[in-house]
Amino acid sequence: MHEAHVARFIHTSRLSRSSEFTYNNPASAQSLQWILRSDCKTPIDDVTLEINGRPVVDLKEPLLAGASLKYAGGADIVIADASWKELSRLPVNPALMRINPGIARIRISSKPAPDNAIKLELRALGSAMPIKPK
Repeated sequence: MHEAHVARFIHTSRLSRSSEFTYNNPASAQSLQWILRSDCKTPIDDVTLEINGRPVVDLKEPLLAGASLKYAGGADIVIADASWKELSRLPVNPALMRINPGIARIRISSKPAPDNAIKLELRALGSAMPIKPK
């Protein structure tokens, strides 16, 4: 079992095209795991995600209402619908997801619209802890 260090953020594009957040990774250097989820009733255009200034997502198609992107390691980002059914995968360079201990800068952007909202959950894993059977 691993201790998870989780942070959650919300980007609303009615105020600004992009939102910047900082995430403090208290664990060792690793690939940052994340879930980016639409929280609106209409598709969101021009969704991008950057980690420490490196573009990791640049969607060419709209993010559908309730849809999500999930990265849990490896060479693919999973695109799922509102009920978490996998729709497709995007290839990604895993090296772009690497973060060091300490502060990581995160930026989400999307085309401005009155009801655009994107939820972002970031997760880094601590060292493994053994589970002792009773």
